[in-house]
Amino acid sequence: MTRQRSRGPPVPPDGGYGWIIALASFGIHVIVDGIAFTFGVLFEEFAGHFEEKQARTALVGAVLTAAYLMSGV
Repeated sequence: MTRQRSRGPPVPPDGGYGWIIALASFGIHVIVDGIAFTFGVLFEEFAGHFEEKQARTALVGAVLTAAYLMSGV
């Protein structure tokens, strides 16, 4: 028995959009992680702008991180 070889590149099962989906997912993670990780840089500005105590301002960052981790992103 002889096996016939196909003459072109294999057709991807996702229709060829796999790299676009991977890049979009990477972009989303960069944005979400960027927001979560820059809270420490913006902490003093938030505390001063809203005229709140540091403990109450820090609660915002803690809830943000908790929601991010609990959502499983």
